[in-house]
Amino acid sequence: MKRLGLLETSQLAIKAPFIKPARYHVRRALPALGYGTAFKLLMPDKLWKLAAAGKTNAAPTLILNMMDVRGEQEAVVSDEKRLKTKDFKDRFLRIANWLIHSGMQPKDKAAVLMHNSAEVLETLVGASFAGCTSPGLNWHLAGEELAKTINVSKPKTIFVGEDFVDRILGIADQIPSVKNFVAVGAKVPKGWIPYEEAAAFSRNAMPSGRFIFGAAPYTSGTTGVPKNVNLNDGLSYLFDDTAPAPNAELMEYFELLFSMLNAGFHLNMHKIKDLRSLVITPMYHAGTIAALFPVLYGGTLVLESKFDPEQVLATMQKERISWTFMVPTMLSRILHLPDEVKRKYDLSSMRSLISGAAPCSPEIKTGINELFMQQGAPGPVFHEYYGSTETMMVSVLRPGDYNNRPERLKSVGKPRCGEVRLVDPLTEQAVKNGEQGSICARTVSTLGLSYGTDSSLLDDAYVTINGKLYYKDGLMGYQDEEGFLYLTDRIKDMVISGGVNVFPGEVEKALASHPAVDDVAVFGVPDQDLGEVMRAEIQLVPGAEMTEEEAFAHCKEQGLFGYKMPRYIGFTEKLPRRIDGKMIKRELKEKYWPAS
Repeated sequence: MKRLGLLETSQLAIKAPFIKPARYHVRRALPALGYGTAFKLLMPDKLWKLAAAGKTNAAPTLILNMMDVRGEQEAVVSDEKRLKTKDFKDRFLRIANWLIHSGMQPKDKAAVLMHNSAEVLETLVGASFAGCTSPGLNWHLAGEELAKTINVSKPKTIFVGEDFVDRILGIADQIPSVKNFVAVGAKVPKGWIPYEEAAAFSRNAMPSGRFIFGAAPYTSGTTGVPKNVNLNDGLSYLFDDTAPAPNAELMEYFELLFSMLNAGFHLNMHKIKDLRSLVITPMYHAGTIAALFPVLYGGTLVLESKFDPEQVLATMQKERISWTFMVPTMLSRILHLPDEVKRKYDLSSMRSLISGAAPCSPEIKTGINELFMQQGAPGPVFHEYYGSTETMMVSVLRPGDYNNRPERLKSVGKPRCGEVRLVDPLTEQAVKNGEQGSICARTVSTLGLSYGTDSSLLDDAYVTINGKLYYKDGLMGYQDEEGFLYLTDRIKDMVISGGVNVFPGEVEKALASHPAVDDVAVFGVPDQDLGEVMRAEIQLVPGAEMTEEEAFAHCKEQGLFGYKMPRYIGFTEKLPRRIDGKMIKRELKEKYWPAS
């Protein structure tokens, strides 16, 4: 697709209302913004600003216009800090101008290593306005592993929270790309820049011609060193002259862009009058973008730095939270709280509780709805999406899908933010509805996807279907006749036992259905006869008991037999599942497979 000129952009805007996702967006954006706010945005002074901005400045000008209209509204709550929209805007624009003043060029990277805080949000937005991307670093990393992860993205600036200053000092000589070290908090090593010095920079005007959507998350790294994903080119193409043309025709690109922008509306954002989002998942995690959606429409973000299940309920009551994103592990821990604890809190404000990033069982989905409705919510609150770091959101499950069809709770909804095709993983030929296949997705972010300058990382990442490129997400699943998508397993977890391809997911679901099982991981281990066989490692609910014989018997009761049965079952105090929901199976496999 060739570069758009100003005239072509205008023509595209004229055609936009005829594109179904664009019509869907406009109809829901007005109530989401509020008609009073929409009216103020159409005042002559605001329209003149927008018209005078030009193509590259139109998006940031519109964002700032919206923030000006809501200047006195609360935008960010973090610990004891409460920022009005006008103050938040002032601080992130000063950060943006400081980044430019410090020598950051368009597309340079400003990495972030901090717990959730107002400063993280200011840095992420400020970097976007400066034309920079901002890789979020996993705060569980340290030493050589942290250094390797930083070197993947080669940031020129790094913002470091007080809790992590010593970690960075310990590897400073191993991260040569970093020229500016910014310390957030009272602990400021010699030669570092205090964050508040940057946030007090003298200029707070919008940088001209620099804005991009600065998302550059890392992949989960469950199989090794994570990759740094460039999402900004696909998302920023319309207003970023440096972005390469996406792999799509102009109108298809525009359709996929609006399909992604509509994600918040598929999650019922436009139906919530008082939009207050609890951000509890780490902001380095790509899935957390679901918790940040409300800020686009004037919502308030309430940031929590650490997850505690009861504290989450307390914050929901205190801050009247109506929207949040949590991974299934978090939801499970909330449901495992004692009944007398869960019943203490008023949860009547909640409207959209969104889950993703890992499989969520129908039992958890049902349990969450029951808990929140019992504590005052007017109806089911559970929403779910399927996607990945590379694809962003693909499918969405909402209450209207399952209210009268509870069997759909086993699905992850319909592809509403992009397109999905399923193919045989070996032949790459399309499979029929109901047949299991490799899930391939086409979204606006996959049209311009890259992992920095290493193009080899995309080798074999796509499959061509009817002349279009679809990203192979590494998952297996199937679609029913109505288009609902069901995930079954990860291709990389497949066990080849005696020449038969076996997927551990079915065994995990069977064992997880036992009330004594808190978590479970099934993986392949060496076998002299069959090559490899399945082993299950079980983490029990605190205080529960279970024997190997009982676990095998439960598998049989759930319909497993023959090659679908695990050969070995063991018990462990704690499985290596991260708080973001990812199971690090390589740590379990290392005990059984040779180091080679």
